[in-house]
Amino acid sequence: MDSAQQLNLQELLKWGISNATKSEDPTIDKPDLEKLDPKWVDIILGKPDAARMKDAMAVIADSSKNIEDRLLAFDELELLVESIDNANDLKPCNLWKPLLAQFQDPSEDIRVFAAWVTATAIQNNPDAAKDWIDANGFDVLEKAVQSETSEKVVAKAVNIVSALVNMSKDHIATLHARGILAKLAAHLHHRPRHAASKRLFHVFRNAIDAVPNLAVLFSAPGWLDGVVDIHIRCTTEDIDYLEKCLAFIVACSLAKPSAGAAPSLKKAVYRELLDVALNPPGDDAEAMDQEVVDQLRTLAA
Repeated sequence: MDSAQQLNLQELLKWGISNATKSEDPTIDKPDLEKLDPKWVDIILGKPDAARMKDAMAVIADSSKNIEDRLLAFDELELLVESIDNANDLKPCNLWKPLLAQFQDPSEDIRVFAAWVTATAIQNNPDAAKDWIDANGFDVLEKAVQSETSEKVVAKAVNIVSALVNMSKDHIATLHARGILAKLAAHLHHRPRHAASKRLFHVFRNAIDAVPNLAVLFSAPGWLDGVVDIHIRCTTEDIDYLEKCLAFIVACSLAKPSAGAAPSLKKAVYRELLDVALNPPGDDAEAMDQEVVDQLRTLAA
């Protein structure tokens, strides 16, 4: 225990002794109780979460602080906004604006955390998502996806997109209209593979299931073939990665857009993919999603 902690405890003990009942004798006057300093309330009960979030943001937004302290504060904020109530308090605490401002910070680590905390706050939380939108969140997300050079930041931004896709078809429509989905789709043709690829397969499968018309994003000649070549033939990834890629390809192939044609592959390629699904890495075929396997059988027939 350091000297400051010892002094604080000594002060608390002194206060307790001075305000303790000296006697039960009613004839003895009792001294007026001294008001407890608010700092002891914080020490004994802990600061309210809203105050902790404000304190964390004060450190995060202070560019004069060293990066380690700012990241520690971001780590605390991320833990706090895992609570839906705390995430909803970001707006009344006026924290959305300074949080979104961190997407422009020169430090890649700070930008990563900004995307991470944002995704955590709006995950399964429509109220926080509305507050994020009101704070011009879509503008910030669009700029991050279109202009960000760090794969790590984009990978975390994909988590924001995932939360929005799972929440509402209206959000999917906005993501599409702003070109965010098209930009992210282009990452699936990157060599070497983009850090967000596995997450993107999952996001796009969910988006196509909700809005089949999105399949036309992937209907250009040879587009799905490129995905097969990059992510199936030229990969040493685990079964989970392959399953998400195959599920995405199946969702594209079985979609029924109201305008335009769904993406498709040659029967020989579908048979190749079925063989991959039946003989995945480690020969753990039972771990593969059987619905995906059955759908590949249909496409390969």
